[in-house]
Amino acid sequence: SEPVPRSPRRDAAAVGIPDYQLLRVIGRGAYGTVWLARDAVGLLRALKVVERRSFGEARPYEREVDGIRKFMPISLEHPGLIRVFHAGRDDGAGFFYYVMEIADDLDGREIPKLGDAVDYVPRTLDAELKRRGALSAREALGLGLSVGTALRFLHDQQLIHRDIKPANILYVRGEPRLGDIGLVTAMAPSEGRVSFLGTK
Repeated sequence: SEPVPRSPRRDAAAVGIPDYQLLRVIGRGAYGTVWLARDAVGLLRALKVVERRSFGEARPYEREVDGIRKFMPISLEHPGLIRVFHAGRDDGAGFFYYVMEIADDLDGREIPKLGDAVDYVPRTLDAELKRRGALSAREALGLGLSVGTALRFLHDQQLIHRDIKPANILYVRGEPRLGDIGLVTAMAPSEGRVSFLGTK
C-alpha cells in the first residue's frame, strides 16, 4: 500500500462522533487522541480517536482496529482492565474510535459532579507518582498484583499488552486498571512473529 503522510490531527468539530460531544483533549499518544466526551444521556466517557493518516501504511492501522475488536468483548470480564463500551469507524473520514469508562479525577472529585469538566485530570499512576513521589509498600504490592493478574488474564486470551508504563495504568473507583488498550495485540503462533513497539 502507498504510504500516507503524517499530518496534524483534526479538531473536535472535524471528527464528528455520533451521539458524543467531545469536550476537550485529555491525552495524546503516538497513534491517537483521547477526548473527554459526554454521551447522549449526559454521562462522561473517555473517547479515543485513532486516525488512519497517523500511520505510514494500512497494516498497523488495521492491527489497531483488530486489537480493539479482540479486547472489547473481554474488557468487562476482569476488574484490572479498562472497560470499552463502544467502538466505531468512519472509513470515509479515515478514523476509528472507541469509548471507555473514565478514570477517577486526580483531585478526588466525583465524576457526576464535574460540571463542565474543565479542570478534570485523569488519575493515572504516572500522575500519582508525580504528585506524591512514591507509593507505600502496601500500595505498590497491591498494584503489582492487580496489574499482574490483568496481564495473566490477557495472556490466557492469547493477547498481549505492548506498552505497560505508569501513564497507561488508570484508577477507576480507586482501583488500578490497564489502559491504552490500542496497544493490545494477538500473540503470534510459535513459528511466527509479533511486533515490538510502545511509547515513551
